[in-house]
Amino acid sequence: MTSHVHESVDFDAYVIVTDIDREVAALRQAGVTIVRELTKTDYEMLEVEFIDPDGFRICLAQPASHAPQPWSQRLAVEREHGEVTVH
Repeated sequence: MTSHVHESVDFDAYVIVTDIDREVAALRQAGVTIVRELTKTDYEMLEVEFIDPDGFRICLAQPASHAPQPWSQRLAVEREHGEVTVH
């Protein structure tokens, strides 16, 4: 039996982040169970998957290219000012 909300995918949430290395370090420090280690996909994303406290499988992702992405620059500015919103 699986806890996935959507049976057609292998995870329950796909979250794009701006610094995946920092996020993975924070997950490890918090003792979170990582179920798929940081991997570069064939579609040029860096991804890692973990199980949250409610049993949901979360995939964090970042473009493999080091070129800044327009959305990541906006998020970094919002985060710096303490006002992160979902667009």
